[in-house]
Amino acid sequence: MLRAEKIARQSTGKGKNMVDLLDVIRADKKLSTAAHWDDSNKIRDGILARAPDEMFKYASQWRVGADELVEKTAEMTNAASESAKSQHLRPK
Repeated sequence: MLRAEKIARQSTGKGKNMVDLLDVIRADKKLSTAAHWDDSNKIRDGILARAPDEMFKYASQWRVGADELVEKTAEMTNAASESAKSQHLRPK
């Protein structure tokens, strides 16, 4: 993740919120399909092997300043709950 931190330091402005970032990642076909069921390690063998540039591009857009820790923790909790809720809405 050091690569993502370096990219984030080079950019200006505020990063994206977690829910919006997850929506953009889902829309990126290369990244959203990089992990395969048969990968023994989904991150190492899937995402980092098949779509590293995309992963670092999006990871660098998530920024947490020292003064934002409580707010960003709440934002991550909200994103997790939104993701869990959306799983129940998917057609089977």
